[in-house]
Amino acid sequence: MTDIFTYNSIAHGYLKSSDLTNSLEKIVKIVDYMEKNKEEQPSIRPDCFTYHCMLRALVKSTDVDAAAHAVETLKKMHNLWESGDKSLKPATAFYNMAINKIAKSKGDVVPQKALDVLKLIEISQFCKPDIISYTTVIECFSKSSDPAAADQSLDLFYEAQQIYQEKGDPDMMPNLRTYTMVILSLSKAPTLVNIMKSRDLLSQLNDLYNESKDPLLRPNAYPYNYLLLSAASCIGDAGDKLKAFQLAAKTYNDIRVSKQFSPDSYTYAFWFKLCNHLLPEGELRRKSITYSFEQCKKDGMLSKAVLERLVSGTPNDILSDLLETKSMKSSTMYKKIQLSDLPPNWSRNIK
Repeated sequence: MTDIFTYNSIAHGYLKSSDLTNSLEKIVKIVDYMEKNKEEQPSIRPDCFTYHCMLRALVKSTDVDAAAHAVETLKKMHNLWESGDKSLKPATAFYNMAINKIAKSKGDVVPQKALDVLKLIEISQFCKPDIISYTTVIECFSKSSDPAAADQSLDLFYEAQQIYQEKGDPDMMPNLRTYTMVILSLSKAPTLVNIMKSRDLLSQLNDLYNESKDPLLRPNAYPYNYLLLSAASCIGDAGDKLKAFQLAAKTYNDIRVSKQFSPDSYTYAFWFKLCNHLLPEGELRRKSITYSFEQCKKDGMLSKAVLERLVSGTPNDILSDLLETKSMKSSTMYKKIQLSDLPPNWSRNIK
């Protein structure tokens, strides 16, 4: 007699298929059949494993509605459990899969949907959110156009941090990715205040790593680069922009002297953007760009993006010296320069 183990095995087998669309369709049909016939055939009533297969298929799917279907599946499991189906005991990992699919959605991410899933975990009596839950919701805000993304991300970070400090639960310890996503979210509203908050978070991350040497807190270039990106787009008056440049300069120097990581092409691209955006023409701007470009060449990190940021806004007389192209006189000519026109050694470490 066909039972749930048979159906679950077939559904699980489809997960291994490289044809994601076909495997999702097959699993949906199997689960739909099980749900429609579970009263007449109790032995095929879907359980946690069944819906886990469904969620995994939806997470892998490229369908534009996959995130919404993942949330629907999760809510169905949640409601069935609340109604007394003890075969569907909630697990934090299931909720996290749905949040992660929202974060990976194509187009504009809707963070409120992820926040709703987080609230579902919080009201559950049998599981609780972990730092993955919080970090992934923050990631959703970092990818959204929500004007409140920066503030809500910071609130979620502090909420998670407070839970960790009060309960000492290692599953709630903010990690490198948590800090990185918050700093990226803050770049959505690049005011001087938010740039200062990002700088404070970087300092906190470094202090925690130096104290604990926990590999989950080991810094890399990403959060530093996101601070540079935020500073490069600083909103405010000349005074705010100068202060933003000073914070960015400290951050850039931290990257240069770090023993954990090195500057990458994004570091240089964002640095040139902020020099041209925050600094008036003059000696400070010239030195800031010239010194960094020499370092960029030595590191072999001249990418297409770096070149574009460099020529976009950098005065022609500086470009002439940096790119060793004395004969060019107009900005239009510089914008036509390709990486292939420059020494390949300057780009040797670009993958």
